[in-house]
Amino acid sequence: MTYKNKIHEKIFKSHINEFSKSNGTLAAIYILTADNTLWKIMKYNCDSGNIDFDKVQLAQLPTEQYAVLMAAKDICLDQSHLTMTDLADKNIFSQRMFSVIMNAMYIARFGKSVL
Repeated sequence: MTYKNKIHEKIFKSHINEFSKSNGTLAAIYILTADNTLWKIMKYNCDSGNIDFDKVQLAQLPTEQYAVLMAAKDICLDQSHLTMTDLADKNIFSQRMFSVIMNAMYIARFGKSVL
């Protein structure tokens, strides 16, 4: 498993057991912990292994963070806000964040076994 950086790895690993009830939720936590600013906002919306995406003020987020949040929400709740074109757009996602989202898809499908 690749991480965006050492901080991402440390934060994610500290929350694995708390959010491992569902593969989708675990994958969303993997994505959200990759962005420090986004995680600081979202960690207060995570309780009992669930994520409340609706409490976030989306208008305050820069484009990449908004897209990262939507990717996490899509994977967690099995929705489709983002298209493959959005995911592949270099102006929306950095190469590193694209890699994080692809790894999250593995987590969503195969669970903790990919870790």
